[in-house]
Amino acid sequence: MEGGRQPPQAEILYRAPSDNESVDYRIRAAPNSLQEDPDVEEDIVYRITPGGRITVAQVETCAKSFSSYYGVWGETAWRKMAQCLPDSTNNVLVSAMAEDDRQVGHCVVSQWAHGDDRVWWITQLLVLPAYRNQRRATRMLQTLTLHYDIGKKSDQNDFVGVASCQPYTICAILRVFGRGIESIPSKPDWEKSPSEHAHAPLESSKCAPLMSAAPVNYIHDATLRPKMLQANTEFLVDHTEPDDALRRVVHGMNKQMREPWEWLFGDLAEGHEYLCVLDFRHDPNYKMERQFCDRSEIPNEIQPVEEVEKSSTARSKPSSQPQNSVDYAGIDQYLLEFPGSCILDPRISHLTHKSTNRANSKRINEAKMLLAKQRQTLPNIMGAKRIPDQLRQAYRAGSFPLPEYMSSWRAFRDYAHEVFESDLNVDARLLILQAIHFQELLEDDESLRRGAERKRIEEERGQEKKNIKHMKMEQRIPLRSLTTNRTTALQRAKFLAKSSASASTSGIATPNSQMKPKLPSVSRLGNPRSAKPPARTPPKQLQSAKHNVKPSGPALGYAKVSLKSRARSEFTPISDVNKPPRTEYQQMTPPATPVQPAIAANTNFETPATGSTLRPETTSPQLFFSDSSSVGSGRSSVPMRRFPKNSGHILNRAKVEGVALGMRGRKAS
Repeated sequence: MEGGRQPPQAEILYRAPSDNESVDYRIRAAPNSLQEDPDVEEDIVYRITPGGRITVAQVETCAKSFSSYYGVWGETAWRKMAQCLPDSTNNVLVSAMAEDDRQVGHCVVSQWAHGDDRVWWITQLLVLPAYRNQRRATRMLQTLTLHYDIGKKSDQNDFVGVASCQPYTICAILRVFGRGIESIPSKPDWEKSPSEHAHAPLESSKCAPLMSAAPVNYIHDATLRPKMLQANTEFLVDHTEPDDALRRVVHGMNKQMREPWEWLFGDLAEGHEYLCVLDFRHDPNYKMERQFCDRSEIPNEIQPVEEVEKSSTARSKPSSQPQNSVDYAGIDQYLLEFPGSCILDPRISHLTHKSTNRANSKRINEAKMLLAKQRQTLPNIMGAKRIPDQLRQAYRAGSFPLPEYMSSWRAFRDYAHEVFESDLNVDARLLILQAIHFQELLEDDESLRRGAERKRIEEERGQEKKNIKHMKMEQRIPLRSLTTNRTTALQRAKFLAKSSASASTSGIATPNSQMKPKLPSVSRLGNPRSAKPPARTPPKQLQSAKHNVKPSGPALGYAKVSLKSRARSEFTPISDVNKPPRTEYQQMTPPATPVQPAIAANTNFETPATGSTLRPETTSPQLFFSDSSSVGSGRSSVPMRRFPKNSGHILNRAKVEGVALGMRGRKAS
């Protein structure tokens, strides 16, 4: 390629439902050193065959597989299979083909329009028994999303539906077109608010218009059960295998969740099928990773229930349940001593013995009422739950201690049947205990939800208060910064004006002239408003006195002396030194008071003795004192000086005249 440019990546083109092209797809999992993809060994390919290319041999193969492993069609299998491929729809056959071109699974899809929406209905989904539990059904459905534009058009809605009595089929639909079986809520939660759960199946009332437009007869003529996700399709089939699959799914879900989880689609009546319709929108970031339904804790044909209980209990962590408030040991002892209390009929629940307390009697009666509604499903739900610790400790101390690995209700049931072989009420007693535990878990879950809701509300209120406080601070900051900037600018302007006036009138430069002028700043250790302005000399008097003034060391202090007693100085007059005037000392503590009228210059000015040492300017806090300090408390590093530089006091030259003369006289001697 010229200029090192790479060719643009080809855009993936998805086909419309009316497309008539057959394509094979190889779907492989990510490389994993611990588990090999079974499709690699068998070299499984997933073939898309549009309705116009489906052959009679393919129809016969699908009908034979369906009749052998799903429902018995007999001699009319081919004719019933043809009814699933009506001419007025876009039909698709997805086949899972092994390396010897042998079909190991198939999926039949019919697509029709409902107004501006499209409906994709899975009429059949089947995998041969030897190839199950390896995600073949999921990948056949995934092939539809790879080949067609299902869920990818922004101006059109796509609904994917299925009516099946096989729970594994429902799980595969939820995995590809939803977020998996773990994303759907428990049945009681869904019944409270069906529309609040994302990726959950549509209500039966919303499914009815889509099914009424179906060209497939058994879908069009199906009767929907109100407030339930079931349809009466009059499909009579043996439910032994579907019921076994349902027990595995429910067991696996309840093993992962602390609260009881109920199958959303309810108990399947005779001639009915589960109804699952999803509003599908393609998400390229969704990886279709399975999380619950295929875990090793779920028993299957390869791993029996006993091995699952041992392995899962050994790996499980101690239960994080709260302290039990239910007296399970006392209730179990009461049911053992009074067999009449094990009768599950709630109509005779008032016949309780006086030996039990009111709380336990109430829980037993509530358990019997719950069993009257959910006697078939409750043992399956509670089979995966851990038995209460109190009940476990009671049976650990008996003559036949409960083994450590038997921690679930399913394992405890087998243990109880061995220990109480002659007890006819063992099943009823265990059902009552499970129902009490079921109700307690629901109460704990509801309490946790209320606590989480209260915490969320408190956090929202706290965040709202922080936002209000932050808004108030933002409203104050501009006004405060504007006032500060204005005050600083005024102080700086006053100081510069006063400094320039002082330098032009006095003509006396301060020491350390090599230092650059500093910006004005206000010292926190001194009070600028209390400092008196320095005395200034008028220009006329300055001209007559400037030749008589000689610098002698730093300007640390001045004494008023007579010209006659002035000693000869070896220093050059300041007027002859070509140096710029300095303003460091005035800049450190700018006066805040207005400029006072100039005072006549003192011609009897005398500089300190030549023995004084030049000291650099310092900003040490030790040289600054407040005006409230007493006169005698002032200290200075210069001998005979009581007040430090930049203090709030101005030295009185008349009072220290004698001291200065005495010092000079000693130097002269």
